[in-house]
Amino acid sequence: MAKNDYVPLFETKQVKGRILFRSIAASILLGICFICTYRLRFFPVGGKAERLAWIGLFLSELWFSVYWFLISVSRWDSVHRIPYVHRLTQRFGKELPGVDIFVCTADPLLEPPSMVVSTVLSVMAYDYPPEKLSIYLSDDGGSDLTFYAMLEAADFSKTWLPFCSKFKVEPRSPEAYFRTASEPVNDQVNVQHWLSVKVLHLQNNSFSGQFNHSIDYLSSLVELDISSSSFSGVLPDVFASLGKLEKFSACSNNFNGTLPVSLLNSPLITSLDLQNNSLNGPVNLKCSVMVHLKSLRLASNNFNGSILHSLFSCKNLTMLNFGHNNLDGQIPESFKNLKALTVFSLSRTNLVNLSSTLNFLQHCKNLIVLLLSENFQEKEILSDPDF
Repeated sequence: MAKNDYVPLFETKQVKGRILFRSIAASILLGICFICTYRLRFFPVGGKAERLAWIGLFLSELWFSVYWFLISVSRWDSVHRIPYVHRLTQRFGKELPGVDIFVCTADPLLEPPSMVVSTVLSVMAYDYPPEKLSIYLSDDGGSDLTFYAMLEAADFSKTWLPFCSKFKVEPRSPEAYFRTASEPVNDQVNVQHWLSVKVLHLQNNSFSGQFNHSIDYLSSLVELDISSSSFSGVLPDVFASLGKLEKFSACSNNFNGTLPVSLLNSPLITSLDLQNNSLNGPVNLKCSVMVHLKSLRLASNNFNGSILHSLFSCKNLTMLNFGHNNLDGQIPESFKNLKALTVFSLSRTNLVNLSSTLNFLQHCKNLIVLLLSENFQEKEILSDPDF
């Protein structure tokens, strides 16, 4: 770097209160001089014991005087040096040294794996060239729990570290960050941060009440999983704002009501899982729009009406599960076109006409699993010359 481009790596500032410190130090030094003078002028001339005691006291005082003098000299002109860490790269570039960091743990009961994982991720997120930073975890207890926690942390780090680097997150410990993170809705800076979130998993929690409408802030969301989280009420009609959503799972909650119109018209959805809820009404999927749909799981709800004839438009459909609903009628002939279908379940759906069903489904050459239990009331399977 040229001399005219030189920038200091730190700033030096004088410590406040130096005059008071020097005044006190000077008075102590004067007192030490008086003590030394006294010890020398009034040296005892009596017995040997008195002289030894006097000499011992004097040497002790002299030693502590020398110690105080050395300490005071080091503090006589104290300064604070404030480093500019971000200028290290400007000055040294690629010459920064490699750094090894060791994180030690022993007992998963005293040091929970969540705390160890948070510590490791926080040091991995240091603002330092990653190729020069090595993190080692020493587990003296050899805990399987800690080992598998670190495997999960390795996957999470692929999301956490870029997030910290992009948004200059502080603190960089996940535990500390999520404990102090504020609500993004009324904070425009945080809203911009959340706009870049693509994957959100909230499964296996114990939330209460309805699913929040503010999810529509996450316009870049690609994958959303809120399964088994005790949500109730109706699904919010916010999916028009989630135009990039490809996977949505809300199974095993307490949702009721009909499917939101915006969800039925999601053009990029490839996987939709709403099993084990109390949803009702007809399944009015806009199949001509949802042409990328591959997996549709709507089992164990209260849907009614007939099976959609327009499902043949979803030519990429591989998984279809309508079991345990109040559907009726028979499988439409258009299902012949579902060439990619591998798993199909319509158990307990009041299905009729087994012969036609099997006749249509024989054209699904990739079909591996077919579940039609507790449907047909005929006493025998009618013969069909084409089957």
